[in-house]
Amino acid sequence: MLYAVIDIGSTTIRMAIYEILDNKLNLIHKRKYTVGLASYVKDNVMEQAGIDKACEILNSFKSFLTSFNIENVSAFTTAALRNAQNSKESVAEIIARTGIDLHIISGDEEATYDFIAATHELDYHDGFIIDIGGASTELIRFADNKIIQKTSLPIGSLALHTKYATDFLPSEEEIAQMIKEVHAIIDTAPEFKDISHAEICGIGGTCKGARALYNEMYAQDDINETIPADKIPEMISHFTRGHKLTDKDITTLLKTVPDRLHTIIPGMVIANEIAKLIHATAITYKDAGMREGFLYTHVIEGYFFMQKNNDILQILFSYQDKNYAQFVQKLLPKNIDRENIKIIGIRLPQLRKIAKDLVKNNWQEFLNQNTNEYFEQIMLEGFVIAYAPIDVNAKQKLIQNFLPKINNWSICDSFCASFQLKTKDKDLYLSFIKNYLNSPNEYELRFAIVMLLDYYLTEDFADNALQLVYNTKDISYSVNMAKAWAFSKYFTFYPDKGLNFLQTKSLSKDVFKMTCQKIRDSRRVSSRYKEALKNL
Repeated sequence: MLYAVIDIGSTTIRMAIYEILDNKLNLIHKRKYTVGLASYVKDNVMEQAGIDKACEILNSFKSFLTSFNIENVSAFTTAALRNAQNSKESVAEIIARTGIDLHIISGDEEATYDFIAATHELDYHDGFIIDIGGASTELIRFADNKIIQKTSLPIGSLALHTKYATDFLPSEEEIAQMIKEVHAIIDTAPEFKDISHAEICGIGGTCKGARALYNEMYAQDDINETIPADKIPEMISHFTRGHKLTDKDITTLLKTVPDRLHTIIPGMVIANEIAKLIHATAITYKDAGMREGFLYTHVIEGYFFMQKNNDILQILFSYQDKNYAQFVQKLLPKNIDRENIKIIGIRLPQLRKIAKDLVKNNWQEFLNQNTNEYFEQIMLEGFVIAYAPIDVNAKQKLIQNFLPKINNWSICDSFCASFQLKTKDKDLYLSFIKNYLNSPNEYELRFAIVMLLDYYLTEDFADNALQLVYNTKDISYSVNMAKAWAFSKYFTFYPDKGLNFLQTKSLSKDVFKMTCQKIRDSRRVSSRYKEALKNL
């Protein structure tokens, strides 16, 4: 398969075409335009000229891909457009003018893709990764192949040059101003202080250019990938404006960093300050980055499950969003010990993607080894069971073993929603579900109710399902809410019968109140039926 990735960065706009065979990436063609898109941002607004330039280049990429019938294409943009005040409007215009579906990658996603790509190339399991871009710098600290900390700092080589430099190369005074700003921004990431790593893994264009410049200046072999940290200040000083450059110096710059003449020194200023921050003695360049991480994540099926240590927690933590973890924590029921439930913070679409990849590979091994230490591990186990390609009887055994692990409505309802019940199997599942309609365990009972409302409110089953839910006991708030949900959903589908049900059946005060509220909140119920509720 041929797959093209288009990356609209702050400094360059690139297109890379990969051949993907046997879960391996082979870069076969690349195109790059050094645009400096970040320099088109004025007063935090992307100028029309920048949008026009991006459209021009993307249309040329599209024409090339069309000529060679390459249909698999993903395009994304990073800090330059991400941080602009008119980001959404700019992206919408680019999509409309090019027909290329362009996604804005968050700083958190950018760091995650960097980590996945870099660690795929590394032989060690603990370290520190930097990716210095034109408008942002990603820092990732990892241990045991898991992300420990990651952040995207709003500093980049092009942004520093645009703000402080008045010529290609910055002066000593301008470098001092850059260093001051780098320090101020690093101070906003206290989690990266008081740590130490001897070696930094550097990825991206700045580190690539710095490696090439170092090799030329210090007569190293082209294959050398490591820059001693103590040489970086020497390199910065050597190419400071005001320092007289020889013909050899100029040749070295033009030869090694022709596209980064104005950004290489600001980028190395950032690298030097980060190296000092973590007491690094060297920066080693790895030829991998966000584009490869994106492909490993979203295109190469099963990549994660062929890694050296097959550690599912590494995968889960690579998608961690701490703000989302706090959001999930607040949604958990108050009658459980919320503070002691360990939440990583992963959005459901990504968990579902991981589960589907597992099901195509070694899902049985995952179920045998899963520790259920984290909320997401339990959720993931539920998804894997729901997606597993096995017969009904085998799946019901897995469900039976899984249900005692459910301790909140989120896992319960997400689990239930993940099945694809075939019509021929509905009778078998119904018999299984009935076993839990009298369960004293609130989440086993909620599971049964939610399965009924998700899959059995069709015309052939609805009346029977409604009566089964009605016959259950009100044993907890969670169960009562599920019952109200089922009754209101039945009302939405069959309003006349639903109204008759509420008029003739005796519901508890709480369930009745919840049911009526859900019906009133529904946009699918007409005002006539909502008005009729007032007479009940």
